[in-house]
Amino acid sequence: MLRPDDHVPSRDPRGPEEPREAAHPAEHRQRVTRILDRLAEPAREPDEQKRSLLVPARAQHVRSRSPEPEARRVGVEAEIVGEPLERVRDPAALLEDRPFDHRGLLVVHVARHAFAWLHRSVHALYLARVAFRFSKEDVPRSAKPRRPSIAAVPTYEAPEVFAHVAIGKIARALPPIERVYSRIRFSILRPKLLSVMDLLLPDEGRILDVGCGFGLFAAYFGQTHARREIVGVDPNERRIAMAERVARSVGLAHHRFLTGDVRDVALEGPFDAVYMLDVMHHIPADAQRGVLERLRDMLAPGGVLLMKDITTEPHHQLLFTEALDRLMVGLREPLAYRHHRAWGELLTEIGFRVRIVRVPDVLPYPHVVISAKKG
Repeated sequence: MLRPDDHVPSRDPRGPEEPREAAHPAEHRQRVTRILDRLAEPAREPDEQKRSLLVPARAQHVRSRSPEPEARRVGVEAEIVGEPLERVRDPAALLEDRPFDHRGLLVVHVARHAFAWLHRSVHALYLARVAFRFSKEDVPRSAKPRRPSIAAVPTYEAPEVFAHVAIGKIARALPPIERVYSRIRFSILRPKLLSVMDLLLPDEGRILDVGCGFGLFAAYFGQTHARREIVGVDPNERRIAMAERVARSVGLAHHRFLTGDVRDVALEGPFDAVYMLDVMHHIPADAQRGVLERLRDMLAPGGVLLMKDITTEPHHQLLFTEALDRLMVGLREPLAYRHHRAWGELLTEIGFRVRIVRVPDVLPYPHVVISAKKG
């Protein structure tokens, strides 16, 4: 350990070392005293020690309040580090004390967490893909559980949840022109309206579809409840063939379709329910009562006759509906609209208990759903 009287050689590269005590004894003692004080300080962390050794001369001078010249202190600090004064490159600029940047630390912190989340997400997707490929390639086909079809949905599920899936399957089973027609038809009779009718129909049993057309609604109601056995009737043979094709494509091969007029076609009852969608106003007014009476006779006790038709108010909505009907059937076919109260009175006269509900729509259709239960 050095003492104040010991000789400390200089590191001047220009010549042999000469003792400085003779020339500057007071300066020499102060310099050695500072070195001894520095060596006697407690041990610091490497970074803190390095920073204290390389602190700028101006900042060191301000902290210590030392009256010594600035250049002399820089030389002392450079010798303590072990570097000559010439190799210290602008220490005041390199080691200037700067305020702490909290925003930069926050950005770094957020970036680290975002990168970690992204890494975990990519890893999870990779594991899911590996598991999916393993299940498709390595598991025997017979061991795979069958996915439940829409028709196997439990009865306590809301059928409208699956409406768009059911409609999509029906549309894909049709040729291009009929596919466009089905999309238009389902845009008029929207899933919400069909869901109202679906709730009013029984979950199982034999159900008669009057005026089934391409079998769109038979396929829809058959997909929502698999235990329904639907029999469709329509006078157009081509539409009946298309309805059978649609039923097979959606897994409803047990449905049956007959060609003929509902007024005289051979039907084997009884049925648990009968439904008609926009059919009755296409039947002449003088034949409507006879059709309803025949359907009543084919219903089982407690059976339900479900009608979706058009009421006559408001008048501008009736005109809109009639214009579209004329576009579909032409000008010669008669159209016999009734007010929903007139339908209720007629059904009550022939022995039904009637409930009627208006179903609003974004399109100007005066929809009305009539549920008539056989007493």
